[in-house]
Amino acid sequence: MNGKRNRPKATEEKDSWRDVQILYERMEPAINKLARRLMRFDDTLDFEDLKQQAWMALKAAVTKYRKGKGGQMKLETYAYWYLQKHFHLAVDVDRVIYDIYDRNGNHVESLRAREYTRRKKDMPPAHTVRSRRAFVDLTRKDTDGDWIENVAADKAD
Repeated sequence: MNGKRNRPKATEEKDSWRDVQILYERMEPAINKLARRLMRFDDTLDFEDLKQQAWMALKAAVTKYRKGKGGQMKLETYAYWYLQKHFHLAVDVDRVIYDIYDRNGNHVESLRAREYTRRKKDMPPAHTVRSRRAFVDLTRKDTDGDWIENVAADKAD
């Protein structure tokens, strides 16, 4: 009797695995495009690692889609959105720093990506923005918890 109770769940998992496999094959061009775009943004990422992360993201997307998103959108649309979200978290947008300059070219301030996104609508139209990647050395302790000035000091050296 115990074997019969577990059988439907095993069949569901097998079907889910097949669904992910089919979805992955169908979405492989989009996955490759997203992975290449991320690799241009962050050269420390590996193409094969990103494809493996895509597989895990699709598995989670199929599971969540079955739990309640079914009638609202197509599975491919939901999976693509989920992939973008997963890759966005994998890249860690807080490592992007936006340097704000006034109209004379003087540096005004440096902002993390999230802060810049929140404040960019309120900034005066005559400003220039340049973005750069900051690689945080996690072995180095920072007393105030803010690593932006440390990155700027490293660049000046």
